[in-house]
Amino acid sequence: MDSSSLRPPGLHSGLGVQAIVALAIPLDDGGVAEAREKQALVKLEQVQAGRALALRQFSQLFESSLAQARAALRRSHLGRENLAQAETIFKVALARYRAGKARIIEVTDAQNILAVQRLNWLQALADYQLALTQLRYSVALGPEALP
Repeated sequence: MDSSSLRPPGLHSGLGVQAIVALAIPLDDGGVAEAREKQALVKLEQVQAGRALALRQFSQLFESSLAQARAALRRSHLGRENLAQAETIFKVALARYRAGKARIIEVTDAQNILAVQRLNWLQALADYQLALTQLRYSVALGPEALP
């Protein structure tokens, strides 16, 4: 306001309106947009690398579980055959002892072999069950559970 008097008629003649319009156009953001773009690209690469690693880990877990299950199954079949042979050997040794043609040591050795073969067979069965459980876990986990 620019007036020589504070009375309403003189005050009225000195009133005016002033308006300022400012428009700010950034010419340079200091590289913030480029830094954000680079951060986004790095995050994308990290996610892709993590997914590839998880897929390799899944594949490795599945393949190793499958190989362990197959090996344990073969061992259980061989163990069952060995157990049957050990039972036959024990029966023959016992019959020979009862007939007086063998000493007791032959029977106890056959009995020890039978016990070892039974233990080997049971261990192979336990290993097979464990491998099957690991295989089921790896299949249940599956690649779709990855990020």
